Amino acid sequence: MAVQPSTGRSVPLYVLIIFVVLFLASTTGLVLLFVHQEDLKLQATRATDLFEQYVGTRLKNSGKLEPYKTMGESAKPKQTAVEALLADRDRLAQMVTGSAVSTSKEAADKINAMVKNLPSSIAPVVKQVAQSDLVGAIQQAVTALQAQAQQINDLKNQIAQIQARNDTITKGYQELEQKFQSNVQKFLGQLKNLQRLVNSYKAQYTQQLQTIKSQVSAELRTQLTKMEKDFNRNINDLRDIIKRNLTLLIASTRELGPVELRTTASLNVDDLTKRTDGAVLDISDQVVYISLGKQQGVQPGLRFVVISATQKGQVKPPIKAVLEVTDVSDITSECRIVSSLDDNPILKGDLILNLIYDRELRLKIFILGEFDLNKDGIIDPAGRQRIEEIVTRARGTILPQLSPAVNFVILGVPGEEPVSPGLGASTEAMKEYKRKLQRFRQYNDLKDQIQALNIPVITPELFMKYTGYETKLK
Repeated sequence: MAVQPSTGRSVPLYVLIIFVVLFLASTTGLVLLFVHQEDLKLQATRATDLFEQYVGTRLKNSGKLEPYKTMGESAKPKQTAVEALLADRDRLAQMVTGSAVSTSKEAADKINAMVKNLPSSIAPVVKQVAQSDLVGAIQQAVTALQAQAQQINDLKNQIAQIQARNDTITKGYQELEQKFQSNVQKFLGQLKNLQRLVNSYKAQYTQQLQTIKSQVSAELRTQLTKMEKDFNRNINDLRDIIKRNLTLLIASTRELGPVELRTTASLNVDDLTKRTDGAVLDISDQVVYISLGKQQGVQPGLRFVVISATQKGQVKPPIKAVLEVTDVSDITSECRIVSSLDDNPILKGDLILNLIYDRELRLKIFILGEFDLNKDGIIDPAGRQRIEEIVTRARGTILPQLSPAVNFVILGVPGEEPVSPGLGASTEAMKEYKRKLQRFRQYNDLKDQIQALNIPVITPELFMKYTGYETKLK
C-alpha cells in the first residue's frame, strides 16, 4: 500500500527549517569573519609597528616616509631607513677596506681578520659589542684599527729616526776607518824607518864591539880575572859576617820568641821520625780505621805510614804499610791501603805517623833547590810543586823566604854551575848565563844561612818515605 505525502502545513515547515539553518550559517560566518578581521587587524598593527620600527613612520598629512640620514660627514637625506642602512653599510665597507668599490662581504672578511689579529686586550671587547650592535662593533674595530695604524706610523717614524742615526753612525764609522787606515799606513812607514835605523845601529854596534874585542889586551883580561877573584873573596867575607849575625839573631829569637816558636825550634829530624800521630782502630777487608778525624785537621788524600807498636820511640822505624785517608768523621777516618808488606800485615793497635803532620802545630817549611823524586837521575820540573802539595795536605805551611821562623828545610840539589859563554856570546846567552849563575849563587848563600840559623834539614828521600810517597817498601 503506497504512502501518500502529507499536504497542507508540511511545506511551510520545511521552509522554516531551511530558513533557520541558513540564518544560523550566516550568523556563524559573520562571527568567523569578524574574528578573522580582528586577527588581521592585530597582525596589521603589529606589522605597522615593526615597519615603523625598522623602516620608518609616515609623515603627517602625507603618504611619504620620514627621511633618514646616513652617518659620516657626507651624510645625505634618504627616503627610508632601509636606504639609509644600505648607504651606511656601503660607507662602512669603504671605510674598512679603503676602496670605493668594496662589497659588504669583503668588508666583513676584513673585519673578521682584523678582529682575529687584534691584541688580546681589545679583541674580547670588540667581539662582545659586535654580538649586540654590529655598527658599534665596526666603529670599535675602526677605532682600534686607526689606533693600530697610528702605532704603525709612530713605529715607522721611530724606524726612520733609527735609520737616520744608523746612517750617521755608519758614516762616522767609515770616516774613522778611513782615518785608521791612513794612520796605519803612516805607522807602517814609520815602523819601516825605525827598522832601518835599528839595523843601522846594530851594524854599527857589532862593528864597534868587534873593534873593542880586538883591542882588549892580555893585561886587561888579567885585571878582569883579578877583579873577579877579589869580588868572590869579598862575597865570602860577607857570608861569614852574615852567618855570625844570623847565629846571634836566631839564638836570641828562640830564647825570647813565642811559645810555639820555642817549642818547634827544639825539634830535629830524628824527633819527627820518632813521633807517632795516631793508631789503627780496626781493619775490615781493605778498609783501615784510624784514630784521627776532622777535629785533628785530617782531610781526604792525607797519607800515613804504619809502624808496629813495638817500634814506638825508635828513630826512623821500619814501615810496614802506607794508608791514604778516603773518608773523614769527627774523630775517626777511613783509609785505603796504598801498599803493604805481605810478611808483616797491618794489625789493630799499630801506630801511624806522617813526617810533616802535627795535630797541634803547623810546621813551617822552606823548600830550596831542585828535586829528583823518582830517582831516575833527571830533575823533575814539577818536583817542587809536588812537595808543596804534600806539605800543604799534611797541615804544613810553606814559607816563601828563609827566616828564623822556619822549622825545617827540605833541601834539594843546586844544579850544575853554569859555564860562561865567553866574550863573543850573544846578549840573550849572557842574560841566561847570569840568571843561572845568580840562582846557583843564591842556593849557596841560602844554604850557608840555613847552617848559620841551625835549621834542621830534611832530605827528599826521608821526606818522601815518611809522608807515604815512597815507591817501594823495604
